[in-house]
Amino acid sequence: MIRLAILETEEVAKEVLFELMRNLKDREWSFSYFTRITDFAKSDEKQDFQIVLFHEKFDIPRITQAFVLSKPRRIMLYTVAHLKDEMKERYPFQRILYLDRTKLKEEMQAVCPLIDRMLKKEEEYLFHYNNVSIPLRINDIFYIEKEDKYLIYHTRRGEFRERKSMKEAAAFFEGYDFLWIHVSYLVNMQYIAKIQQEHVYLDHIELPIPDQRKHL
Repeated sequence: MIRLAILETEEVAKEVLFELMRNLKDREWSFSYFTRITDFAKSDEKQDFQIVLFHEKFDIPRITQAFVLSKPRRIMLYTVAHLKDEMKERYPFQRILYLDRTKLKEEMQAVCPLIDRMLKKEEEYLFHYNNVSIPLRINDIFYIEKEDKYLIYHTRRGEFRERKSMKEAAAFFEGYDFLWIHVSYLVNMQYIAKIQQEHVYLDHIELPIPDQRKHL
């Protein structure tokens, strides 16, 4: 169930919701409509909204910090009267997207594939160890490391070990934007901070790239 919070006019809310349901019709939706930021803040403390739609007047640092940066998996949509050049740039895993209010249908058609791609990473991987199955949110996996006959999953929840080949893992996680940078490392592209000649950097983590993969 995808939970959507809306703080916009009814007209804009209806059009955005319609386009989301039309373009991402295979997903189940639940939405909450708010008229005041304080009401949204109270509700946000009790439930996790994966997508939030705000009017551009709320695009200020204090609100961004409270409701976007503190929620690393949240997708934020701002509707604006005029789309500046820097707002038109859209990249995979971009969590803040701007929509031209004067042509919402076209804008939603453009961003829905990006939204769908990010929502897909909210799915879970069923990790198996010692006859115990543990669900891991794919989006919570930073990278996967090979150690002998085991794989180590480095995640927000800590490290998990599973007896499996890296080839099997790479085949499964390729559909979730994981990059096989090294025979021993499979990296969630969302967390890559930068790629240099010999290393891939994930925040404070440095992973090697072998010579034959330096074209990545």
